Amino acid sequence: MSSEVDHPGLRLAEEDAITVGPPWSHLIPEVLAGRILCIKRGLQQLGRFATLRARTSDALADIAGPERFALVEGLGIERLHGALTADDYRRLISRFDDLTSADSADTLSRFKPGLIPPDQRIYFSRRIFLRIRPPEAAVRAEHFAGHPGSLQGLSAHRDTWYGHPMNMVNVWAALGRITERNGMSFYPDAWGRALPRDRTQISADAELGRAHCHALDPGDMLVFSAEHVHASVRNESDETRVAVSMRFTLGAPRYDHRNGWIPYEDERLCRFESEWLRTGRSRMTRAFLHSAPGRIGPWLRRAITREPFRRV
Repeated sequence: MSSEVDHPGLRLAEEDAITVGPPWSHLIPEVLAGRILCIKRGLQQLGRFATLRARTSDALADIAGPERFALVEGLGIERLHGALTADDYRRLISRFDDLTSADSADTLSRFKPGLIPPDQRIYFSRRIFLRIRPPEAAVRAEHFAGHPGSLQGLSAHRDTWYGHPMNMVNVWAALGRITERNGMSFYPDAWGRALPRDRTQISADAELGRAHCHALDPGDMLVFSAEHVHASVRNESDETRVAVSMRFTLGAPRYDHRNGWIPYEDERLCRFESEWLRTGRSRMTRAFLHSAPGRIGPWLRRAITREPFRRV
């Protein structure tokens, strides 16, 4: 199997796109059951498009300097590759992380009325992922080793294989124009099927069915389950793909302990400084115990050798 999608294949039907305004929360149970939503201008309707574009511009200004930043702004976000080097892209991802980490709780609060069913407790991943994919002709993929998903394209996979909860909802939104030649493809025929794989790599002979992709305008959102098989499209266009990804669960996160563990925070505790407090429920899982023996073992040894225990 190719490491990425070479030919996107069929496009998701136009009727799958949602053009009505929020709330869309009544559709999230359908997402967890396998439906893929394409919400037109979703970021604008939730009041986050301008902020996320501004954070991207701030990160660009910090890493590029005033002259190159002016060049990038003049070219447009789809032409970042005209002014940035491979090292610039890596620095851009890091700076964007720094600038948005404090915004994640506010972003969640903006998303909640539109996407979260009322009275539903949610948990979320604090990181807002910047998903940039320059054209293959501009920057070779090997320059981005160590940045899977953010800069380095991923082959067909489920997010759960990378330690995300099985009840996770992924919101993947365009910050610039995205076409069928540089976006993301889905394999809906693989929904609910066990697939032969070695950890995160699907076997070359696995039958996934036809790949489907969708062109997006700035602000459009794709909303899908962590269990959907999807992949990066090889960017053979002349435009850079720029998107963001945000993730949450309905109810306590449920993991497959065989796939690792990524912490998710309780929305009610997200203002507290202690990460252990914010992610406490996420750590009360078999997946955490399986993925962190190096941390759990020493902690247990210290706990049972404390003075109160020795007196028993």
